[in-house]
Amino acid sequence: MNMDIRNFYQQHIDDLSANIRKRRNKNKAFILGEITSFAAIFACMFLYTTSLSGWGVTGLIVIALATYLYIRQADNRNNSTIKKLTHLQSAYEHEISYLDQHFEYFDNGQRFIHPQHPFAFDMDVFGQGSLFNRYCRAVTTGGAEYLANALALNNYSLEKPTVASIKQ
Repeated sequence: MNMDIRNFYQQHIDDLSANIRKRRNKNKAFILGEITSFAAIFACMFLYTTSLSGWGVTGLIVIALATYLYIRQADNRNNSTIKKLTHLQSAYEHEISYLDQHFEYFDNGQRFIHPQHPFAFDMDVFGQGSLFNRYCRAVTTGGAEYLANALALNNYSLEKPTVASIKQ
C-alpha cells in the first residue's frame, strides 16, 4: 500500500517538475517581451519628440504600452502559478518524507504542551515525533487546535466544531 502511495506522490512530483520547468522557460520569453516592448515605448517617444510628432507615433506609443502591460500581467500570472505549483510539489515531497518516518516538515504541536496535563508528557502527545506531529495535516489554526484538544481530551466532542466553539 505504501508503495502505491509513494508512486502516486512521486508521479505528481515528476509532473509538477515538468510543468514548473516549462513555465520557467516561458518566464524567459516574458522577460524578453517586456524588455522589447519597453524599448519600443522609448523608441516611439524619441520619434515623437524629435521629428514625427503626430497621431501615428502616438498610436504606436499606446500600442507599445498596452503590449508591455499585457505581457507584464501574463508574467505575473505565470509567476503566481509557479509559486503555487512549487508549494504543491513541496507538499508531495513532505508526504514522501512522512512515509519514510521523517516528520520534521509537519507541525509538532509544541505550542499546545501544558506542563500540568496528566499524561501529555508520558505519551508524547505533543512535540517532535509525537502523535500530533504524525497526525496533524491541518491547514488552519482552528483545525490544529481541534486536533490538539482531541488528543489532550480537553473539551472534546464528536460534534462538528463551530466557529464559536473554536474561539472559546
